[in-house]
Amino acid sequence: MLVHLNHRLVQMCLRLLRAEVWAQDDVKKLHRVTVRTLPDGSIEGPAVVVISRLVITGGNHHRLHEELTVSGGYLRDQSFRREEGVTRVQQWLDEAQPVTASDSLLDAIRVRFDRAQPAILQAVDARSKDRLKFLANTLQTRKQQEMDDIGTVLDELEKAIQSELKKDQQPEQLSLFTEDERTQLRRDTAALEARLARIPAERIQEVQAIETRYSKLDDRTFPVAVVFLVPESAMQGDAA
Repeated sequence: MLVHLNHRLVQMCLRLLRAEVWAQDDVKKLHRVTVRTLPDGSIEGPAVVVISRLVITGGNHHRLHEELTVSGGYLRDQSFRREEGVTRVQQWLDEAQPVTASDSLLDAIRVRFDRAQPAILQAVDARSKDRLKFLANTLQTRKQQEMDDIGTVLDELEKAIQSELKKDQQPEQLSLFTEDERTQLRRDTAALEARLARIPAERIQEVQAIETRYSKLDDRTFPVAVVFLVPESAMQGDAA
């Protein structure tokens, strides 16, 4: 099921996620590290998947996009090998089953993770950069849509004011008014003319604001959870 980013349920989840990212360890409500297992045929050896919060900002640090990303790879004894296939990493998560790992297995995984941490963070950053490239066209389309929308709104406003001014200037209308009403009409007409005169400058300002908002795209990544994956045989043998 797909839910819009502005959906109330999504907003509630995002607020919880943001709170948990910065929460102190003694008040956390979500576990951010877990161990899961996969059949031996699905994974070559111990692996790690990092789930991150990706935020893309534009000019004036305006938030343009936010999503969760996954990146991962194999925790070899002396190195880390990134799994380039994002679909494969997601498949790992979808098929993995929860498991209770022994202390010895956790210690072995932790040693490999600590040793490979710089390479793992590079993989996380590379995934964010890949997403930014992919989303560039999407954001460009959204920018153009916002420009078109504000242009349409101002066009309609301009036409409505011009139509109202034409009606107010009809001689038969003025003849039916009292002097006080004609005075008020002149004031209303002057206000409408002033509003109409501001539209061209407002159009330029709105376009410039949108251009600024979508300029200088930057990605910021916040790892929020780590999933360790181990083959079923490693669980049976209690060794990583």
